[in-house]
Amino acid sequence: MESAPGKLTGLLREIAERLKRAAGADIVSLHLFEEEHDRYYAPVIVGVPETGLAESLDDMRDQLARYRADAAQGKAPSELNVTQYGSNVWLTVSRRTLVAADAQAEVDSSFIRRHQVVSVVGLPLLAGRSLLGLLYLDFQEPSRSPDAVQLAELEKLAGEAAEAIRAALAASEREALAALGRLAARLARTGSGDVATGLVELVRSAPIEAAAIYEVAATGQLALLTAQGLSEPPSLVPVPPESSRWEAALWPAVAPTAAGLQPAGYFALASGDQVHGCLLLLSDDPLARVRMAPGTLRLLKTGADLLAGALAGHRLLEGLADANRVLGALSRMTSAMLQPGSDRRQVLEALVRHLTDPEVPEFDFELASVFLLEDVDEGLAVRMAAGSEPLEQQRGLAPDDVLGFVARGWQPVVVGAVGSTELVVGYEPGQVRASQVPAIRADGTVVATVPVCLVTPKGSLAEPPFTLAGEIFEAKAHGELNRIFVPFGMDAGARATGVLEVSERRRGDRALDRMRVEAVRAAAAQVAVAVETARLYEEARRHAEQLQVSAEITSAIASSIDLEQTLRLVARNLVRLADASVCQIALYEEGSRSSNAGRRC
Repeated sequence: MESAPGKLTGLLREIAERLKRAAGADIVSLHLFEEEHDRYYAPVIVGVPETGLAESLDDMRDQLARYRADAAQGKAPSELNVTQYGSNVWLTVSRRTLVAADAQAEVDSSFIRRHQVVSVVGLPLLAGRSLLGLLYLDFQEPSRSPDAVQLAELEKLAGEAAEAIRAALAASEREALAALGRLAARLARTGSGDVATGLVELVRSAPIEAAAIYEVAATGQLALLTAQGLSEPPSLVPVPPESSRWEAALWPAVAPTAAGLQPAGYFALASGDQVHGCLLLLSDDPLARVRMAPGTLRLLKTGADLLAGALAGHRLLEGLADANRVLGALSRMTSAMLQPGSDRRQVLEALVRHLTDPEVPEFDFELASVFLLEDVDEGLAVRMAAGSEPLEQQRGLAPDDVLGFVARGWQPVVVGAVGSTELVVGYEPGQVRASQVPAIRADGTVVATVPVCLVTPKGSLAEPPFTLAGEIFEAKAHGELNRIFVPFGMDAGARATGVLEVSERRRGDRALDRMRVEAVRAAAAQVAVAVETARLYEEARRHAEQLQVSAEITSAIASSIDLEQTLRLVARNLVRLADASVCQIALYEEGSRSSNAGRRC
């Protein structure tokens, strides 16, 4: 079955050919535009070779960025001229038809000079109020330029093309969401360590012909973990120490085995602040990297995140005596969390149930909580929580609170019960650092001082490294618990997305063993993937709903001549689109100081 992105490129070529025949043009070029990110993409051209299309996107992006910067500083002219920032910016901003009878004087681009274009018609592809792309009709003979009647027909065809493109993009979103669900379900069924199974599903679902996953070997080289669609890719590839330079070294090594395929994407596979490997994608389309629809890019990014989580879970536990047993527990936990269609709260609640389930002896903690954090003006706050400390409303954190310390520094921490001596056993000297921290009430009273242990600490730290909230410490009887705090998130360059906390009552003088702590760290890697997947599910659903509501509003306006009925339909759909309670539309009467009554829903 042809992939959605493949269908999109085919549709764009079909549109370009249709407009070329209708206009009698010599050259037709089309670029899609993503308003949310000010991004031109998916270029096609008929009439001349596709050479230089990817580079043209860079020029278009730079022109638009220059205009946006000038506009933000009040430097952009109120009335744009095509020659000021180029025809692409003029069409993008004005959204009007461009007719340049003397193209070399009015547009003046290297493309026009190189192909001896004498006249140009530029058409914005508009679906409702959304700009979906730009289409150019280039004529090399003056006699072929369209008259007013032909121009009106071309504008009508451009409108029909825009609606077809919008439908194709919506289909791409739906197909990407379904593919993401299949990938998550397959990883959940097979276990977090089965990266090869996940790669099979990703290649089957995405607009690519081949892919390879490499992991970091003990020697510092990249070692082939699994591949699809490639004949004998190199098993070891020397790369620089900096992961940001791996792609440049990896592609030349893989190219001789790629059978004419071209790079279509590259993702570092990382969890927290550690890069475990990389994913290389290949396609038979040399422009696949710049022709992918937004939904496809989200599928690939999220698929890479899922594979990164699987790889991280596998690497964290390899070499431990009970790896198979703990991997099985992680697999069951992943199954519980990565249910297609789950939102973030459902993911968090499934996680807590699994970590406290006595039927899962690999974990079976007495208490578990998971916190999602957000930045606020004063610092950090808990925006969502589940488990033993559910959240009724957003809770601000003190600057030195343990959750902020763990999240900002990606620092796992063990907090012992009052009076504990040795907290963790099984680590090598230097892998843990002991300290003590106070539990402080809001009025400054210290209610207890407890021992803590920082796992794999990074650099020098203040003393005490953090504090505990005294009121919560007393209310929850934390003085009797041994607690483990582990950060999770997908972006190693920023603070962690949240913190996972598990705890159990102190059992005499018995310390936590390394296996228990590392199992929680492995679980946190899966939490990061599950939370990000759920967030992208929510985002994709919201985007799909917005597309549907936008289409319904456009249809309502186009199909009704009754003003009151139209206003009712528009107001009702705008309430859905904005997730609002009330929508009021007021009609302004020219020459009057008041507005006519509109419609309120």
